[in-house]
Amino acid sequence: MMLLKISKDKGDSESCIRYAAREYMAFMGLETEEPVEIRRHKGKPVLENLPFFVSFSHTAGMKACAVSDKEVGIDVERMTGGKDFAALSKRFFAGGEITGKRREFYKLWTAKEALKKLTDIPLIDALRLSDYSKVRHFDIIEGISLSVAGEGKFFIVLFF
Repeated sequence: MMLLKISKDKGDSESCIRYAAREYMAFMGLETEEPVEIRRHKGKPVLENLPFFVSFSHTAGMKACAVSDKEVGIDVERMTGGKDFAALSKRFFAGGEITGKRREFYKLWTAKEALKKLTDIPLIDALRLSDYSKVRHFDIIEGISLSVAGEGKFFIVLFF
């Protein structure tokens, strides 16, 4: 199950994460008056007082947050042009993933970033991954690439 909500930007990353956590709880029928407490573990946001997992990403002019009942990773990128995508994919991706197409490059890139956040491995190692069985990719808005990695129920909020 996956639910996507688009929202007006809430400011800093922690405000967006709090908003997404509250929206997830409301969707799941779980109400609480407690404030959503966030701490960072190795740079990754952790919901301190709630039994959910969260991941956060940002790109030029937008932010994305995923809340889930299981570990989750999210990445969002604005798909800019003017790059040699074949050279970039050859440099960073596994051999069978060489592509000169902008959309395909960003789909792979966001999938790898989402897997990095899910598995907590270094980016250089995530770039070599090629198993996308835990990744869902979304082409929701033209020019935006969004991938979520994990096995749980996702609640995604995009902030503009």
